[in-house]
Amino acid sequence: MFWPARARDLFRLRANYGQGETLFAQIPWFRRSRPIADSTADRATKRLLNSGRLLNPEKIRNVLVYVSNESIWNGINIGCRECLEGVQVRRVSKEELDRTRGAEPLVLVVDEETAKSINGDFRKRNRDSKIVLLTNKRMLADHDRETEIFMFRQTRDVDFVFELNMAGVNPTVLAAMSIRACEDLMNIEIAEREGAPRARRFIFLIVDDEPQWFSKFLPALYEIIGMRASVMIARTFEQAREIIEKHGDDVVFVSTDVIFPREGKDVDYPAGKDLVALVKERFPRIPVLVASTKGSAMAGIGGADFFIIKGANDLEELRRFIYDRTGMGDFVFLDKGGEEAARARNLGELYEAIKRLSITILEEYANGDKYSTWLYMHGFDEFAGSIKKRQDRGEFLRNDLLKRIKREIKRVERLPLVIKMDGGTRLVIRRLEELAAAVRKLSDAEFERCAADDSISTWLMVKGYADLADKTRRLHSHTEGAREKIATAIEEEMARGVLINGGKA
Repeated sequence: MFWPARARDLFRLRANYGQGETLFAQIPWFRRSRPIADSTADRATKRLLNSGRLLNPEKIRNVLVYVSNESIWNGINIGCRECLEGVQVRRVSKEELDRTRGAEPLVLVVDEETAKSINGDFRKRNRDSKIVLLTNKRMLADHDRETEIFMFRQTRDVDFVFELNMAGVNPTVLAAMSIRACEDLMNIEIAEREGAPRARRFIFLIVDDEPQWFSKFLPALYEIIGMRASVMIARTFEQAREIIEKHGDDVVFVSTDVIFPREGKDVDYPAGKDLVALVKERFPRIPVLVASTKGSAMAGIGGADFFIIKGANDLEELRRFIYDRTGMGDFVFLDKGGEEAARARNLGELYEAIKRLSITILEEYANGDKYSTWLYMHGFDEFAGSIKKRQDRGEFLRNDLLKRIKREIKRVERLPLVIKMDGGTRLVIRRLEELAAAVRKLSDAEFERCAADDSISTWLMVKGYADLADKTRRLHSHTEGAREKIATAIEEEMARGVLINGGKA
């Protein structure tokens, strides 16, 4: 009678497959002899985190402002307080700056006057720190990098130059976004130097030699991408090529000027044309936006996906392009004429789209590696890696994609979130309503661990709640009221009853 009894228990579990540790706990012999339910869920969560996105583990907590211009001080002070939670801003004198020796990375903000007294000693004393020059002078921001160095020797030692005094740009927001750009760059460099464990980082690359343009573009871009990606800025062809070669697998978007410096070429040489060709040859899945002050300069640039005139772009049009082509929003299939053929919000809808689309479209997207970016951006890292650069053709390709997606849907339905609690216990969460209640009960230490490993947002992303995942990243700072805000956001999403990968919340 021993084995039949166990067989009945296991049959009951099979009939209720997917409810996990709750049912296992009901079987006395299983609970007594093999308490592996939590460890299985733990392994699933570790797999989820290891395949998830990489946030900036090193945070900018301190900003030192060494400026003579009062409007720049006001802009950076107000901008950080309003836009960047947990960042301390302090104005310093030259004497205080010379005594600064930070164990933690920081950002130093200077203007064109105070930058003259900055030298390499500051970087030696403050490893991984970044220097930003904020200026109100158009004459500085209108020149390329070599001209800036020739005219203003002080810009040699800064990492970024941004122009604040421009129509249509909120100087306080731009000042805050300059700190975010420093944090992105700092974390990418630290990961390169220390050989950090490989994880997904999504990079939006801006290539332009004039700070005036990316000073306008950067706030708009960060407003669109939120906390889901990093931004890197290159000002020469060589810098852009190096980023593509080092981080091409992580780059999901390129915005490039037409005319910018390339070694050995005339100052009016259209280096942007060469860059578009390089990107499309190496990484055809990456969408490329070409921006120029003159429409005529963009003529003859083949392979680009989107063109805008600097200063005349529609933010909503740009937002739609980024969401539809970088994997941040829906998966959009385009036909040969560039018209939308199908749109999918989740794996379930992607499955249905692949069932009915023509083989020609499916083959084009498989051969061009156009499935993986959307999957990576939504947290399906291992799945995305398994279907990169498929060379299969015909109905075999369709059937194989359908089989793999169906298997992934089943995996996601069973995927738990495990939160490590104080005292060594684990809290296993499988549904959204359980998460809302759990967040409110977390201790400060437990909440900070969730923020550090991005476990909640990564789980939400994989489950199909991309917008909610991004919102929790914004709220997931160690500030008073963050837990309640996150729990409320989860409950609001539950009230909407949003479909997730073919199922209900």
